[in-house]
Amino acid sequence: MASIEDWKRAVPTHSEDPVHAEAADAMALMLKGEVGPEDTAKRIAEIYETELKSNNDSPDMNDEEQVNHFWTYLICDAIFTFSSAEQHERLFDLLVAISKQPDVKTPNGSVKKYCDHDVYWRDLPGWSLSFATQASCESTPSHPFGDFADINTPVYEKAHQWTEHWLEDYLNQAPRLLNGTKFAAMLLEKNVFTVNLPMEASDALKLGIEKLCTGESNHYINSIEAQVLLPATTTWLLVAGKMIYSHCLNNEIERYGADLKTRQGWGGGTWTIDRWESWQERLHEIADHNDVNEECRDIALKTLRKMAEIEAEHDSR
Repeated sequence: MASIEDWKRAVPTHSEDPVHAEAADAMALMLKGEVGPEDTAKRIAEIYETELKSNNDSPDMNDEEQVNHFWTYLICDAIFTFSSAEQHERLFDLLVAISKQPDVKTPNGSVKKYCDHDVYWRDLPGWSLSFATQASCESTPSHPFGDFADINTPVYEKAHQWTEHWLEDYLNQAPRLLNGTKFAAMLLEKNVFTVNLPMEASDALKLGIEKLCTGESNHYINSIEAQVLLPATTTWLLVAGKMIYSHCLNNEIERYGADLKTRQGWGGGTWTIDRWESWQERLHEIADHNDVNEECRDIALKTLRKMAEIEAEHDSR
């Protein structure tokens, strides 16, 4: 597990711009609990706003690079790197605090925007938490989980065909996938900054439980994918299960480009009770399968207990 100091020292290697190192210093103090998220947000705004305000009213490529770097190498990388609930709560509080910073004004008095429509700083968290498009810098064959939410990629679906070298990388990325999913599921459960997250949860459950446990792809039960995908996939249910169950009870369809094949497979809905029950069936298969390692069987049983608790709590109302 990387320490906060290790993470901070790695940040400047991604960019020669010293402002990012300054922002990393501020975030490191917050992650240690030495400075609160509100003061950290103010400091980060101070660090970046000088350059933002000096540019004209039109979006500037350098502005976009600055914010993308801040998001990808600082916020996202911290989310992927650290696993503790306490640090994730601090990062969440930081995003909330950033969104409450005063709008950035240019010398002409206009509000500074990113990509013509997102206002600095209030729209930053909503924009940047579209994980599937904004955390893609590491989406290479050797870093399959850099874009942790975009699991409709060949990296996932063809993992069982990889050489030993790629499979080693695949396993090594599991902690980052799990950390990122924990944070995303927390946002979904809180119902804050949820742009695209319900769709990404749906896609994760499809690949991590539905598709890879079916007769078409029965390699999942006996293969290495279970060690990587199952802990992250079930995290959506363990952390955001109440929200997901509510969606299933209401037969909801996602607004943000829900997968057509998924909807067709479940009577036109993204979330249905039949789908919820299918996850339970698949998890029972995993829990009862002797060839699956003990950790995965335990995760399956833990998730089944959580789903049963959610159902019982709803029925008791």
